[in-house]
Amino acid sequence: MKKHGALLKLVGENILYYRKLRRFSLEKLSVRSKLNIDFINRVERGLMNISIVSLEKIAIALNVEPKEFFITHAKKPEE
Repeated sequence: MKKHGALLKLVGENILYYRKLRRFSLEKLSVRSKLNIDFINRVERGLMNISIVSLEKIAIALNVEPKEFFITHAKKPEE
């Protein structure tokens, strides 16, 4: 069994993965999703719980199916 918070970390890493893949800054994702930039930053770092509604807003902004945030991706895009 994985340690507590592993799912939060995975979702956050995947949001960051798709944000970098789309070449979006935090600010651009914030504007497109209508979510606070600090909130998104904390979610990406696995420090903040995210609601389904907020996850959906981010998925729409990034043009990604929400299920993609729950998959372990083998390769991360370059920073």
